[in-house]
Amino acid sequence: MTEFIERMSLDDLDFGDERYSGDSDPFTPAKLLGVAALGAAVALSGYYIYSSLDSEKKASLRDNAIHFFQEMISDGKKE
Repeated sequence: MTEFIERMSLDDLDFGDERYSGDSDPFTPAKLLGVAALGAAVALSGYYIYSSLDSEKKASLRDNAIHFFQEMISDGKKE
């Protein structure tokens, strides 16, 4: 068989892919608002937990984050 005929026969097959049944738009207003609300809730809870820490733990967490990002930046410059 030629390549064209093989492609034509594969186009006629039904693989039963039902992942996209119904609404195929991933950016509907309801989905966007849901993701925004979830992100806001996670950010607010993270800020609440961070603000309830004592100053020593805050400083340690801040230093660890700064060290982590400095390593990530320096590793990116080596490549």
